[in-house]
Amino acid sequence: MQVDKLIKMNISHKTGFFISFFLILFVLSWHTITILDLSPEDRRETAFSDDSFYYLGPALNIAQGNGPTADGITKTNGFHPLWMGILVVTAFVTGFNPDVLFDLSLVLGALFCLGAGALLYRIAAAYLPPIWAIVWSVFFISGTALGLSTSGKEAPLIIFLITALLWVEIKWREKNIYPYVLGTLLGLIFLARTDAAFFLIGWFFFEAISIYLKENQLLAVVKNLLLPGLIVIFFASIWFGLSYYAYGTITQSSGEMKKLWRPENVSQLTETMTGLKNWLRGFQNYSGQNIILLLLIGLVSISVFKAKKSFDMTNFFSNYRPLVITIFSLSVYFILAGGYYATKFWSLKVAPEWYYGHAILGVIFIGILITSFLLKHDELFLKSQWFVMGLLIFSIFYGAGKNVFFRNYDEVRESKEDGEILRIAEYIDANLPDSVVIGSFNSGMLQYYTKHAVINLDGLNNIDIPEVYKNRAYDSYFKKRHITYIADFENQIPHNQVNYGISSFAHLTEVYSVPCTTRWNGGNRIVLWKLPE
Repeated sequence: MQVDKLIKMNISHKTGFFISFFLILFVLSWHTITILDLSPEDRRETAFSDDSFYYLGPALNIAQGNGPTADGITKTNGFHPLWMGILVVTAFVTGFNPDVLFDLSLVLGALFCLGAGALLYRIAAAYLPPIWAIVWSVFFISGTALGLSTSGKEAPLIIFLITALLWVEIKWREKNIYPYVLGTLLGLIFLARTDAAFFLIGWFFFEAISIYLKENQLLAVVKNLLLPGLIVIFFASIWFGLSYYAYGTITQSSGEMKKLWRPENVSQLTETMTGLKNWLRGFQNYSGQNIILLLLIGLVSISVFKAKKSFDMTNFFSNYRPLVITIFSLSVYFILAGGYYATKFWSLKVAPEWYYGHAILGVIFIGILITSFLLKHDELFLKSQWFVMGLLIFSIFYGAGKNVFFRNYDEVRESKEDGEILRIAEYIDANLPDSVVIGSFNSGMLQYYTKHAVINLDGLNNIDIPEVYKNRAYDSYFKKRHITYIADFENQIPHNQVNYGISSFAHLTEVYSVPCTTRWNGGNRIVLWKLPE
C-alpha cells in the first residue's frame, strides 16, 4: 500500500529532477571523497588500475613537449584522443604536478558521471512520471557506475556523451541547430573512444532506416544525415591527421592485448570455462557503453510496464524511436567490436569471447522486440519484460556493485605495507644511473613515478605486440631497447617465462624487493631484477 501511494505521489518533474540529481550527487561525492581520504600511496594503488597511468604518463609528456610517449622512448597513439586531450589541458593547469593531475582526473570522472546522471533523469522524464523517472535514473548509481566514475579512464566521458546525444535527439530534434549539435556529439563520441566507429555505423544505419520508413524518400535520408556525417568525418580527420603527424601512421593498437593473453598449454576444458565466464562478465562492468545499453533497455521496460493495457506494439517504434535506435546501435557496436577483435586476435591464440558478452542482453531484447512486432503480439512483449528486467537488475548490481559498495577501505588504510610501487620507483631513482631502462609487465604506475624510462612489456609498443608474440622475440627485444632491469611481481616471473618463452628470466638476479599486501597480488613481493649481461 505504501509503495502504491509513493508511486502515485504527485510531484513536478522539476522536483523529481532535483531529487534524482542530489541522490546521485550524494552517492558520487561519498564515493569520491572516500577515495580521496585515503593516503596518497593507498589512493594511487587502490583507486586506479595500472592502465589508467598509461593515460596520465603520456598526458604529462605531451604537456611538457616530450611528445606522445609513455616510456620516454617510444611514441604511441594507443589511447582515446578526447580524454587524453582533456588530461593534457589538466596537466598544464596543474603545473605538470603528477599527484595533482592524478587527483583531478579522478574528480573529472566523477563530474562527467554526475552530468550523465542529470541528463538521464531528463531523458526518463520524456517517458515516465516523476517518481518512476527517479527510480530509473538512480539505477545509474549502481556499483558499476561508481567504479567507472573514479577509474581514471575514458568511460565516464563516453557515458556523458552518449546520454547527451540521446537527450539532444529527444529534446532538440525540431530545432534548426539540431544537425550541427548532433554531428558534433557523434564526432566527440568517436574521439572519446575510437572503436565507437562501430557504434556510429549502427547509429547511421538505423537512423537512415527510421527516416526512410517515415518519409519514404532516399532524398530525405541524405538531407537529414549528410551534415552530421560530414561533421563526424571532420572530427575523425583531425585525429587521423594528428596521429599520422606525431606517430607516422593512423593505425591504432587496441590496447586490450594485454588482457587477452592466454598460456598455450591451457586445456580445452579450462579454455571453455574461461570463455563462458567471460561471456557472463560482459553483463557486469566492462564499459560505460554497457551501462547505457542496460539503462535504456530498463527505461523501455519500465515504460511498457507503466503503459500496460494502453500499450500498442504498432506505435512502439515511433514512440520510442531515439531509445530503440540507441539500443540497436550499442548492440551492433558490441557485436562488430567483438567480431573485429576476434578476427584480429584469434590468430594469436587468444580468447576475446568476453567482447560478445556486452551484446547478449541487447540481442535478447531486440529478438523479443522484433518477434513481438512481427507477430503483433503485445502480450508477449509485456510479459517478456519481467525476464529482461531481471537480467537488467542482475547485470547492474552483480560483480562491480559488491566490489564498490562493500569494499573495505579501512583494511587498505591499516595495511602495514603500502606504496610498494612508489618505493620501487624511489629506489630506482636513488640507486640506478639515469641511462638504465626498466622493463615491466605492470609498468603504468611505475613509469609515472620514476624519471627513468620504463617500457611496458605487456603492451609493448603498440604495433610490436603481435610480432613479438609470434616470433617469441622478447630476448632480442630486451637488447634492442637496452632493457637491463625488470620490475615485476615475484609470481609473474615464472608465469611470463612459460607464457612468453623468455629465456633470460632463468638467470635473473634479485636487486631489491618490497612486500606487497595492498594491491593486485596481496602477500606477494614486487621485485627489481637485473638481466644477465
